[in-house]
Amino acid sequence: MARTSRLSAAAVLAVLFGSAPLLAVDPPGSDSQPVANALAIQGAMRQGRELLQQGKSKAAVEVLEAQLSRINGNASYLALLREAYYAYVKELQLAHQDALCATYLKRLQVIDKEARADGVTTTPRSSPPTARGVPDEDPLQQTPRRTDRAAAADLTAAERAFAARKYQEAGDLYARAAAADASMSAEQRKQWAYCRLFAVHARLDQPGATTAGLEQEVAAALRMADNDPKLAPFARQLLDRVRQGPGGAAEVSVRHSEKDATGWARAESPNFRVHHVQKRELAEQVARAAEAARTAAFERWSGPPRGDWKPGCNVYLYATAADYAKATNQSATSPGHATYKAEGGAVTARRLDVRADEPNLLAGVVPHETTHLVLGDLFAEAPLPRWADEGMAVLSEPRGRIDRYTQTLHTCRQRGQLVSLEKLLAKADYPDAASVTVFFVESVSVVDFLVSVNGPRTFVDFLRDAQRGNLDAALKKHYQCANVAELQARWLRKLYPTETARGVSGP
Repeated sequence: MARTSRLSAAAVLAVLFGSAPLLAVDPPGSDSQPVANALAIQGAMRQGRELLQQGKSKAAVEVLEAQLSRINGNASYLALLREAYYAYVKELQLAHQDALCATYLKRLQVIDKEARADGVTTTPRSSPPTARGVPDEDPLQQTPRRTDRAAAADLTAAERAFAARKYQEAGDLYARAAAADASMSAEQRKQWAYCRLFAVHARLDQPGATTAGLEQEVAAALRMADNDPKLAPFARQLLDRVRQGPGGAAEVSVRHSEKDATGWARAESPNFRVHHVQKRELAEQVARAAEAARTAAFERWSGPPRGDWKPGCNVYLYATAADYAKATNQSATSPGHATYKAEGGAVTARRLDVRADEPNLLAGVVPHETTHLVLGDLFAEAPLPRWADEGMAVLSEPRGRIDRYTQTLHTCRQRGQLVSLEKLLAKADYPDAASVTVFFVESVSVVDFLVSVNGPRTFVDFLRDAQRGNLDAALKKHYQCANVAELQARWLRKLYPTETARGVSGP
């Protein structure tokens, strides 16, 4: 959870700028100083909020920084400055202004030590198109602020769903209540733990499922339930399945080569060639994770893969974030990205660039980016709109991370930041920097909802029909929705069964 520190104005100025205050203030002892300071602070905060709402993050930062010498540790002011810094850092990343981005990221970290820049960067959708990298974790760490009454209603609804054996729904409700710091009884924690174990079980039953990250999820569920002896046998069964690997998965052969004149060693599987300078074990794990993710993505969205990729995919595994940024011209905060080139309705080149120092490499980054490549195959004639492309890729990650997108969605809704689905689904590319977080969390939630209704392959059929013609007609054909407005109503009812739908702005 991000924290805002109460720093003195002098400390903030010294660290941010390494110099004297930017503006002269009234001399000590002046009667007008407190009033002038209060008016200046209030005016700057009002102007800063207005600029942020208009998407003018740079101007907001400048206005707020100008009054730092007056704030005397004002927590509300620092919180607003933190928000402005985040927005501006994202904007600079999208503009590939890495040096300036690093400067303002350091300023942000003065008031939020845990801050990390959003890893989303932008690349034109021209040939070769670049599938988006996994968004950095920081946007998902916002703490939802909901009323105690709403959180209590979620807990009640979760218990009802659990009693009805609707374990996925119950798990979602428990996660949302927990995100609001709701107090749970021991029995409620056990129920939530069972829901998490059930989610692991469901994932293992998916065709071509990967097991990365599932052992940690089982352990976390048991800790939540204080190692309840009634859950332990179920957990042991799951761990046995996880450690055995995906059922029925073919053994993947990996061939290793020593460093050549290029300075790279290689680990080659049927569809991936991993170029690396690390130990063989890690390179082999990456190759195997990519093969498993490729199979899982094909199985999920279209059916078993039809033979090996030709050409295969080159994977570049960089030792550090700095090495990754230097080689790819991407932000050092991005964990990786995928690139493919399509010509004549077929993919003619594939590439993954990932970081070896990324903790989520095997469980999240490789499945996410590999899914982008599979979707490139399935939609080689006409690229997917970004909301669908990103939502489908995120669904390849561990359920716990998907739930964090949902938690951030609730935060955005409380702040009135959500956009209408008519606006979201009509956009082919990414929004501006100020809207990136909302774009990602809504995209993931809508895709997850539609997939849960009629399955992943129906969703692919829906996308193909939507690309050919009318979106409303495709919704009616595949989801019995008259139009996007009805889809939005159904989506919100699923998300908030205990509340009146609100918090989504019009187009």
